[in-house]
Amino acid sequence: MKALSVVITMYNQVQNIERAIKSVQRQVLKVNEIIVVDDGSTDGSVELVRNLNVENLSVVELSGCGIATMRNEGAMAAKSNYVAFLDADDEWLPFFTHEMSLLQEKYPTSDVFATRYQCVSDNGTLRDADIYLNSVNPNGYLLTDFFKMATLGDLPFTVSSMMVKRSNFLALGGFAVSEHTRVPKDFILQAALDSTIAYSPNIHMHCHTQCHNPGVEDLFPVGNYSSAERLYSMVMAGNYSAQMLKSVQRYCAVQGLNAAKMFIKNGNAHMAKSVLTMPMCQHYTRYYLAIFTLVKLYAAKSLLSSAVAALRKESQA
Repeated sequence: MKALSVVITMYNQVQNIERAIKSVQRQVLKVNEIIVVDDGSTDGSVELVRNLNVENLSVVELSGCGIATMRNEGAMAAKSNYVAFLDADDEWLPFFTHEMSLLQEKYPTSDVFATRYQCVSDNGTLRDADIYLNSVNPNGYLLTDFFKMATLGDLPFTVSSMMVKRSNFLALGGFAVSEHTRVPKDFILQAALDSTIAYSPNIHMHCHTQCHNPGVEDLFPVGNYSSAERLYSMVMAGNYSAQMLKSVQRYCAVQGLNAAKMFIKNGNAHMAKSVLTMPMCQHYTRYYLAIFTLVKLYAAKSLLSSAVAALRKESQA
């Protein structure tokens, strides 16, 4: 196992942080350092971490900076060539770092290494993330169809189930500070575009969904289609293969159209129309026409409701 630093981010996680740290300590292959980055907790989290007296653990204290900055600061403080991230309310299973080591040995030139994950409900029930897998090779493989997987299901991996080469992470600019989400979609999508990802379909991380959902939490309505729009602009202005271009266009179209559908469901036809005007949405014609029809029907329904209300008011006068 090559030198690995773990960055754990927390804010008022006194009930969960010890579980996260102990999940790192229980790894079959030990990490070189643990960096806990706190964003101004007031519940005793920092005191609890310090009192654990964990070897090779340091605490970086910030205030009101947001989770992306916390992760970036932790990565910059790291001393190892590889960095992994863990949210304070998630946990690694004991063989996570071992799996990372196997992927490193098999794909030494890769920049990102990741595994599948399970969701844990508030009553402790385990549920596999809804990930589209075209291979279940337990030895791992290079992830060449990320965007197809992300289009047909949840993200193949999330921030707590990946490890990155530190130099590559810094070269890509780290996590986008403008993304106010627990799931750093901009970085993951850019990594899928410009980096080699070694992936294991084996499950080595538990995501506690009472705290967040790695597939959709914090991403709708702004995060999903905004990150897709940024990705779409990047790809259209870049020099990518026809296959990659088509895969990304389909992914972006689905994200935008799903957002439009949700806006309609929430009674916001204006925002739905706005999303539908984005060029990326028009790369999935059949779905686009279906959502466009829904917008028209919603508008007609709203107009009819207004007319009925006016007639009732007039009859009562």
